[in-house]
Amino acid sequence: MYFIVDCNNFYASCERVFNPALRAKPIVVLSNNDGCIIARSNESKALGIPMGAPVFQYASVIRQHDVYVASSNFALYGDMSHRVMETIRTCMQNDEKVEIYSIDEAFVDVSDVPISLLELLAQELRTMIVRWTGIPVSIGIAPSKTLAKLANKYTKKFRSTVGYTFVTPQSQDYEGVLRAMKTDDIWGIGRKYHAFLQRYDIRTAYDFCQAPDEWIRKHFTITGWRIQQELRGIRCMPLEHQPPDKKMIASTRSFTVPLETLHDCESAIATFITRACEKLRSQHSVCKHLSVFMRTNPFARSEREPSYAPRCDMELIDYTDSTLVLIEAGMQALHTMYRHGYRYKKAGICLSDIRPDRGTQEMFFSTTSHRTPADHTALMQSLDRINTKYGRNTLRSAIVQKNMITSSWERADEESIENKMGVVHSVHHKTRLPMMCRKSPSYTTDWQHLKSVE
Repeated sequence: MYFIVDCNNFYASCERVFNPALRAKPIVVLSNNDGCIIARSNESKALGIPMGAPVFQYASVIRQHDVYVASSNFALYGDMSHRVMETIRTCMQNDEKVEIYSIDEAFVDVSDVPISLLELLAQELRTMIVRWTGIPVSIGIAPSKTLAKLANKYTKKFRSTVGYTFVTPQSQDYEGVLRAMKTDDIWGIGRKYHAFLQRYDIRTAYDFCQAPDEWIRKHFTITGWRIQQELRGIRCMPLEHQPPDKKMIASTRSFTVPLETLHDCESAIATFITRACEKLRSQHSVCKHLSVFMRTNPFARSEREPSYAPRCDMELIDYTDSTLVLIEAGMQALHTMYRHGYRYKKAGICLSDIRPDRGTQEMFFSTTSHRTPADHTALMQSLDRINTKYGRNTLRSAIVQKNMITSSWERADEESIENKMGVVHSVHHKTRLPMMCRKSPSYTTDWQHLKSVE
């Protein structure tokens, strides 16, 4: 038997934890460059604001309904996610029974809990998470992971006040739950498969579950057949305690104000490499290939603003996880590509040829080990420890700007936010502030942002 514990409107809920004035107020959270809406509270969903929409398209709705617009604060969201997951582990008293599926979801194996106690455990877990973290959650309970995911969606649609749904093929409401959910509500069924199923008059999860096994195998292969079996309550997907390592790590960004100077481009590329290297070291991996790209605005081609989209691939001599080594390679690539007079709208980097940091074969003629030199290894370990303890960019390469106040290319994005949809009213002050000022403090990861009580 499985629980799926899913945080409700996670990013919006994180904003509310430290700002009670936002309770019952519509909230949207924006993407990295404040361009698109990536999270919404229930109140914002009720206003018809869709996921992924450019914020400027809904400027009038945001103003009319006084929607709180927040810039994304992934440091805060990541730490709050960690607290939620640790609360689940504490409640279950067994790390091996918890699979962290995403930043706001976790599967829990509760097979050793008597069926009669599962609903009571779900209630206690929900109460514990809210009390310890302030984050509300919904829980789906079922014999398989796919059915538990469907039960959780059913909870959010029809049982939000209860907060959980317990479904088994033997339960009286099993058929009703499956009939109430469309095929695109099924975990693993995307838009294309949903449209395909519609043509065969398979419109609900119940229809999909009742389809002949041979037909499912023919059109959806073994993966679709496993989904069908899971909906029937037959477990086909075990817990995954260790997520697979990434084979490619990318860090990219579109700029509100295009970059023109070499210094701004260097700062941006170095920042992207720093972020990617942090992820590389966090999964204990090394890489040997770095790709760097830039491009002008493809929608503004003219004689005054010509199109240019260079890309440069750098093959390193040895595998490495050193930020300094990869920044040096990135600067070589950038200097090869950069041309004065162009306005670069987007840039990014990608690390590939990734392997575990142990057991990598060394080059015969290499003067160093398969990893970075010993002093770089120790330096990267110290850098990660300091930045984890005192906040991102406390210790960094000199070319990486510390924050938006000192970074000209990021400050340009901040100053241009008003051009997207003007200014919006702040619930903190009676003044009117640019949207970028809405980024919440990193209450749990930065000593300077600790919440004060007067």
